[in-house]
Amino acid sequence: MLLITRPQPEADALQQRLHAINIACLVQPLLDIRFLDAELPATPPQALLATSANGVRALVRVTHGARHGHDPRRIAPLLAIGAATARQARQAGFAPVWSANGDAESLLALAERHCRKQAGELLHLCGRHVAVDIAGQLRQRGFSARRLVLYEAVAATSLDAAVADALRHERIDGVLLYSRRTAQVWEALLHAAGLQEHCRAMTAYCLAPSAAEAADALPFRRIVSAPRPDEEALLALLPGASEARLAHSRPKE
Repeated sequence: MLLITRPQPEADALQQRLHAINIACLVQPLLDIRFLDAELPATPPQALLATSANGVRALVRVTHGARHGHDPRRIAPLLAIGAATARQARQAGFAPVWSANGDAESLLALAERHCRKQAGELLHLCGRHVAVDIAGQLRQRGFSARRLVLYEAVAATSLDAAVADALRHERIDGVLLYSRRTAQVWEALLHAAGLQEHCRAMTAYCLAPSAAEAADALPFRRIVSAPRPDEEALLALLPGASEARLAHSRPKE
């Protein structure tokens, strides 16, 4: 059995995909996404940079109440860190949308290709916690850039009863960890419940090296990282999964 730790609604959507290819799952979101009040700048930005689908969803919520009469979904290009975020942006009505290759460095390179240093502000749509200071790095490269904090990711404080029981009986074979912070929250919850030793029967499937590094604090049987930082590459590591089967299970856009 696999444990999905993504926030909602991605967790339920991923569970449905994996059930479609006969991979049994439990869901324990380790972060709860809470939208924050924010105000868009009076002057339209040159471009928007999104490092997660949460930033896209949060901005749609803000634009519904925009005061200045402009809608960034239509007048500002959106630069997405990867395919999943780009897909969410297109579904929400953003245009144009350009996608990087799934990591911060590729997103910065995409901004340098498509944006001009004197053509206006770049806005990084983000939460309170950021793994990489995208806006700061853009400023170092000569752009006008800042964060637009639209949500916060609140850590879970306890394990669900069903997950704790499955851990005690070692029914969970693997856990999906998407970020350093997610891995750290997982470690904290296991230690609080006194269940950390049960990781010896589990594999940690990590989206990025930073998640794998944090996961190393627990005695996992095995820790593996995706060859590239996107969900499809991560899921292809799962026993019984394949790119063809995963593609077949993807919901149509």
